[in-house]
Amino acid sequence: MGALFDRLDVNGSVPGAARALLIVGGAGGVGSIDVQLARVLTDITVIATASRPETIEWVRSLGAHLVVDHS
Repeated sequence: MGALFDRLDVNGSVPGAARALLIVGGAGGVGSIDVQLARVLTDITVIATASRPETIEWVRSLGAHLVVDHS
């Protein structure tokens, strides 16, 4: 959780930028936890990547607003 809030400062703002977070590998161990934490603890749009139909659906079920197929 420290990486999301201390290093990336997801609750901060960038003038002119959309409030969104891209999680590459959203179906992986760290990515899946990040998707859930970002959804529960922030109000930003969570975008994650996955590559197979079952992992795309799983990442959606974790709470990602959008899932990009990176295959």
